[in-house]
Amino acid sequence: MRILQVALVGVFGFLLLACPGRIVEYPEHNELSKQGIKAALTGDDFRKKTAAREQIGKLSAAEQVELLKELLAEGDAPTRMIAIAELMKLPEDTWRPLLTDVAANDADDEVRELAGMAVEVDDVENDEESVPPDALPEAPEAPADAPSEATE
Repeated sequence: MRILQVALVGVFGFLLLACPGRIVEYPEHNELSKQGIKAALTGDDFRKKTAAREQIGKLSAAEQVELLKELLAEGDAPTRMIAIAELMKLPEDTWRPLLTDVAANDADDEVRELAGMAVEVDDVENDEESVPPDALPEAPEAPADAPSEATE
């Protein structure tokens, strides 16, 4: 019995190491060009889309904006949603006009909603940050005859 187990392990090891081709296919992690990233993002392979999203940040800022504009104009709804998420990583003055336009004019309701929410959330955050400290209400003073917390 022991000889059979050793033989099976040996055969399995030989097949595993000697088989041409790949048993498990992994996405390529090579540097992609702008067109390669675009092709991967508009394709159907989720793994390739994920790898392509990681590559976007390696492009120059101008190439990123150009690519994401193309995806917003040409991609299907899920690809346009990816473009919206990637645009949000760029400076506000870059993405705000693009997403404002998408929120108003995109053909897909969900894409318009996502772009609109991104702009609205940023508006709320900016409003909260823009309140000057002297405009905040002051805390009421304790009455003079009230016992202080330190004396209790």
